[in-house]
Amino acid sequence: MAKWRQSQHSIADIRDWKSNSRLELQPDFQRREVWGRAAKIMLIDTILKEIPIPKIIINTVLRDESTYRIVIDGQQRLTAILEFLTDGLRLSAPYEGEYLNMKFSDLPSEIKNQILEYNLDFNEVSNSSEEELRDVYSRVNKYTVKLNKQELRHADFPGDFLRLSEELAEHVFLEDIRLFTPANRRRRGDIEFTSELVVALLDGPQNKKETLDEFYQKYMKWDLNDKEAVRDRFKATLISIQKLFDPSPNLEVPFLPIEKTRFRQKSDFYSLFIAIDILLREGLTIENKEIAPLQGDLYLINEETQPSSGIRVLAEYGIRCSTDANSYSSRKWRIDFLLNILSGTYRGTPPNESVQKTWADIRWSIAEPLMCPSEFYGTTCSICGKEFIDENGEFDKKNQGSFAWPSNSDIFQMYNLENVHKKCASGNKDWILLCDIDN
Repeated sequence: MAKWRQSQHSIADIRDWKSNSRLELQPDFQRREVWGRAAKIMLIDTILKEIPIPKIIINTVLRDESTYRIVIDGQQRLTAILEFLTDGLRLSAPYEGEYLNMKFSDLPSEIKNQILEYNLDFNEVSNSSEEELRDVYSRVNKYTVKLNKQELRHADFPGDFLRLSEELAEHVFLEDIRLFTPANRRRRGDIEFTSELVVALLDGPQNKKETLDEFYQKYMKWDLNDKEAVRDRFKATLISIQKLFDPSPNLEVPFLPIEKTRFRQKSDFYSLFIAIDILLREGLTIENKEIAPLQGDLYLINEETQPSSGIRVLAEYGIRCSTDANSYSSRKWRIDFLLNILSGTYRGTPPNESVQKTWADIRWSIAEPLMCPSEFYGTTCSICGKEFIDENGEFDKKNQGSFAWPSNSDIFQMYNLENVHKKCASGNKDWILLCDIDN
């Protein structure tokens, strides 16, 4: 069995090994280099502050009377150090010290020497076989919990953006609706998600989490007024969501609290959050409005949305929540879809033709499978008072039945459409007829 020993070597030693081609950083069982620039910079900052870093594990081999060193664990750290020593890395943000934007060659001589004299701790083994090295590498990586990307951001980007994201992740409403599981919170998934919401407030929906590091870095130092404005927007949006899912005093439509709906899932919550923020920035509100019809529409989305849904648009919404859910295109589609649903109450204006076609599609799709659709929609026209039943005793949606809103309404949701004969509503200034679709 191979014998291990502990040792120390200076960064100057590491540089010499590399210069003499006696350091093998990436044997074939090692991972490729995965550290980002920020992680490398913060490692150099750690060395400048003379803080110890974790041990590096190497195998030493004697070849032609010279010692060669093969890295088992520590490739990322040594690569970053050597990159800095050859001016391949500059001390830019997230570094904040007095040597900001300097390369190694720009540093004062005493600081260069301090870095070169910094000692790294090693565990060394000699002349191990490749099989033994692979076993050690496997054990080191298998039984060590690797930091996830958000845990690395916590280390790499201390500053205003991180602190705000941490604060918002603790908001009582998010806790009440159980948006985050205990496992999410243990690995900082809650902070990563609130970070994504903050980024969307700043710059709209993003593609997955690809730009998070950029915002963490850009807003490490954040203008206080701008930061407060984003905090206020975030909290105002949560208040609006909370009110939207409070039971309406005169509720006559199906309703569920948000924690019992799909909107507590991250994909849905993200879309709803950004859609409502857009409406709030237009100066719109649901204060003093009857929200029951909108709650009914949200209930329908909750009940009928899945990729296998017979309602085409809700099937697509379900697919975009489950397949490539965090891509820009899926997020943008979902936000636009929910804006269409919310606008009938927030904006208080009849939806455009595209939205009306969507609602007509949904409304008729619900009606078709029912045994007695006339009972679901009412048995008589709201304008003339006559029944919708045709000569066969069936609900004749194609030739007689349609849906409309009173033109003096300030809410235009699916659930407050009234049942009318098409001929009664057509050309009637007191009614807004829902646009036709092919039936």
